[in-house]
Amino acid sequence: MNSYTIIEQKETKTAVIVLGSDDIVRVSFKDDVEVTPIEVEENFKVYNEVIKEKKYPFIIKAKSGSADYTPEGLAYAKAHENDWPKLCVALLVKNLPQRLLANFYLKINKPSHLHKVFNNEAEAEQWCLEQISLNNHKIDNLFPIFI
Repeated sequence: MNSYTIIEQKETKTAVIVLGSDDIVRVSFKDDVEVTPIEVEENFKVYNEVIKEKKYPFIIKAKSGSADYTPEGLAYAKAHENDWPKLCVALLVKNLPQRLLANFYLKINKPSHLHKVFNNEAEAEQWCLEQISLNNHKIDNLFPIFI
């Protein structure tokens, strides 16, 4: 795993949200929680408090391997996916059935931002760092420095 220091950490009823010195936001869902629209809204609010309107890559994982979203929670999350700016989202799963389910969900719901599913946290971190680099390269190309 990438080594980083914690810049900011906040907690909600369902998750711990950490901004690392590597410019990656890590969201770790707690065990035995049900994510309804109320919890989704609370998490999105805290994401915005942590990122302060800057786009970061997010790694989202659950201690148990998957977060237990209600159908209403999933619908709310989809309807409000643009309520928090993000560069990309890496979904971290623990096994093949979770990976298949996550990929199926992404194909059906087609998020508006780049998402990718990982079994390995180090690979998710590396992908997020690549997305940061690609984004910085795009910005540099938009504003070339003339000497």
